[in-house]
This record gives sequence, structure tokens and C-alpha cells, in this order.
Amino acid sequence: MRTMQHPNHVAEQLASRRGDRHQSGIWPAIELEILKTLGVFRSMLPTEFGGTGLDYDELLRDYRTIASGSLAVALAMTQRDGACDLIARSDNPEIPRRLLPAHARGDLFASIGISQLTTSKGADLPKLRAVADGPDFVLHGFMPWVTGAKWCDQIVTAAVMDDGSQIVACLERDDAGLEVHEPMKLLALQASHTSRVDCHGLSVPVDRLLRKPHPAALSDRAPVKALTVSAVGMGLADSIRGELDKIRARQPDPMQNALARLDHQFQAVEAQFAGAARQVVEDGTDESSPTLRVAVNTLVTHLGIALVNMSKGRGFILGHPAEQLMREALFFQVWSSPPGTQSATLDRLLLGQ
Repeated sequence: MRTMQHPNHVAEQLASRRGDRHQSGIWPAIELEILKTLGVFRSMLPTEFGGTGLDYDELLRDYRTIASGSLAVALAMTQRDGACDLIARSDNPEIPRRLLPAHARGDLFASIGISQLTTSKGADLPKLRAVADGPDFVLHGFMPWVTGAKWCDQIVTAAVMDDGSQIVACLERDDAGLEVHEPMKLLALQASHTSRVDCHGLSVPVDRLLRKPHPAALSDRAPVKALTVSAVGMGLADSIRGELDKIRARQPDPMQNALARLDHQFQAVEAQFAGAARQVVEDGTDESSPTLRVAVNTLVTHLGIALVNMSKGRGFILGHPAEQLMREALFFQVWSSPPGTQSATLDRLLLGQ
């Protein structure tokens, strides 16, 4: 398999259960099994470990397809793939040889908990600290956000040393000192089972260290990473537009004018996304990704508001697709959103700049 076969059918399969997951918050095990059967668990992984090693543009298309059917499933898969990518790039080649064939088969599941070094750093002391203990390391603190933590066999995390250097480690779910909190009550995506994870003096043997102390331990990541959130956002935009298309014909002229403007905005962002994907494939760079991310944030917010607006009172009832998709659109205001993206998104939404 190269890219996903019959993407519309896959999206429909995932979407058929989306409402149930939204209401119940049950982990999407069935949907993940569908993706496993389709070989999607192999997509990000190198062929030497049993993966299919998709080109980056193909991988982005798959993320978009999955997100158009279920944003919760897309979030779980991007976090799983992010963890596997860091395992594949480990300083210790024994770790990917030991773990990744099972991840390619879907026999193991992983997630990533690194926001404490990226978008949830804060101004205080590091949330997760590492202290050397001979050749090993001991972790103290917590990971604020880990999707699917209670379902993981491994969690890939990063911590800060006293000298400011960073390590990346692969934790096992049954490690002594690892505490997975109950899933947070989120505005949307309850089915993602995103939790805080604490490390109470958790010992990490050196043979589970993915990156030794380094000034920027997370710098060597797949070039596609910067575009992953935008690809998922485009999938959500596809889903919202699909719902708008169902009610488009009965809208009066003023609403038709608004829909035409939204269509133009969608086409412009889609062209921007395609250009950024081409650039990553051609030369491995992603200079346009911050601007694209702001454009995607704005697009899904505008589409979500339009769907609620045009659905009228029905769209404000819990369980209606409009209220669910509007909540999911708001997730892009906080997901992997550094201050520059936050402020630029607000400028675009509030000032049109």
C-alpha cells in the first residue's frame, strides 16, 4: 500500500461513529482497528522496520482523510506517529529495532508527551525535570497532555536537565513512578482520552534513552511535523463543508453570498496547503507552515460559525453535527499553538489582518 485506498469510504466509516464517540467519550478502538487493517499504522514507519515509508505528501493526505471522518482518531494517530518518529530517529539503534516492527503491525500503541518543552512550557521551572543517576536518568514532574495515555504501551517524552540540556526517553506504561490521571473533561474530543501523566522519581535506564542530553533534543523531527496540524485542520474543514453542502440549497441569497466567500477562502487555503506540502517533499523545508497554520485556524473557525449560524436553533442542540464540529474547530486555537500562532490567529479573526 502507498497512500490510503478509497479515502472517501474510509472517511465515511470513521464518520459513521463520530456522533457516538462525541456523546460517550469512549476510546475509538474500533476505528483504530479499521486503520490498522488498512495498513495505516505502517505509514509513518521506515520500510526497514516493516513500515511503508510514505512520502510526506501522501502522509499528509492520509491525515486529512482520517480527520475528515473523525478528529479524535486523527489526533490519536498523529500523536502515535509522532512518538514512533522519535523512536525511529533514536540515538540508540537498538530501540527502533526492538519496538517498531510491533508498532508497524499494530501490536503496540504509543503516544507522545512533549508539550512541556514546546507549547506548554510556561515561565516557571520546567514541568518535567531529568536528573542523572549514573548512566541512567530519573524523571520528576509531569506531562500536561498525553493523548490516549491509558491505552499506551509506550509514552515518548522529553525532560530538562539542571544545565538546561534536554533528553528524550521512551517510557513503558508499567514503569514504577508513572501515574496516568483520568482523561480530562474537554470541550471536544473527549474520545481522545487525553490525560496528564506524572513521573514520581521514574527511573529511565540508559538503554531506553532516545536522545542523550542535547541543547535542543527535539530538533531532529520529521519535516512533515510542522504541517501535520494543518493537514488535520483541512480534514476538519472538509467535514464542515460537507455539512454545509447539505443545507446550502435552502439558504436565502444573503447566505449564498456568505457561502461563496467561504468557498473562496477554502480554495485559497487549500492552494496554500498544497504548496507547503510540495515544498516539504521537494526540499524538506517548511517556511510557509506558520502562515498556513493561522490560515487553517481561521478557516475552520469561520466554517464552524457558519454551520451553526445556518443550522439555526437545531445546530445549538447537543448532539447536532453543527455544535460538535464547532467545538472541534475551537481545538485548533490551542493545539500545538505557540504564542506567535495565537496572536496571529486572533489578529486574523478579530481584525481581519
